[in-house]
Amino acid sequence: MLHRLARTALCLGAAGLLASCLAGFDSKVYDFTEGPNVFVLDSGDLGVPEDMMLTDGGSCALASVECADPLCPEETGGCDIDGLCRIVSHVVLDDVIDTSDAYSASSLRVQQVDVQAIDLALEANDLAVDIAEMRLSWAPSESVFRKTLPLTGSLGIGPDDEPGPLDVTVDPDGVRALEEHLQDEPGFRVFVEFETSLEPGAPCPEGSLDLELSMRFVVTGEPVG
Repeated sequence: MLHRLARTALCLGAAGLLASCLAGFDSKVYDFTEGPNVFVLDSGDLGVPEDMMLTDGGSCALASVECADPLCPEETGGCDIDGLCRIVSHVVLDDVIDTSDAYSASSLRVQQVDVQAIDLALEANDLAVDIAEMRLSWAPSESVFRKTLPLTGSLGIGPDDEPGPLDVTVDPDGVRALEEHLQDEPGFRVFVEFETSLEPGAPCPEGSLDLELSMRFVVTGEPVG
């Protein structure tokens, strides 16, 4: 289900970037949504070496080799309880969410920003791999992944999951930090992390999954001029 943050705006415009006055105050409130931002995870992004994918009779499975075998990749290889090589994948996709158009259209001095909703939906899914963990984080637009703050907790996505809304658990500290950031900077970079472990003998990864992220904001400020 879609996640709605537990806040109530005092005075909201209609859909889109509309404003209305708060009774008794020379302030305006703008209610707008950014997105959807699209993120596509392809099976090729999981970093499985071709030499580890063995085809036999039209099917494909990961090779069962020991961890010390040269086929086991140094960067993504790990060991299972039997000492066999498994592929540990950590993929990060990112995109910039730019709210500058909303801020300039409002012509106001920003006093407060509230993140009202973080909506994440699985738009398409034929990825034949279990994604053990998927989560969102953010950083200033110019930052790299290592300096992110969380937006959501982790959730898993399986190959049998049908397209539709995903129920995410919001991290309140990370969201609060984003709201403070947006009081001064009209934009940020969002990161989507995927983590999974492919066991020896498992079917080769194929297919892809498409995610769409939309975020709703309420900006309160004083008119300029």
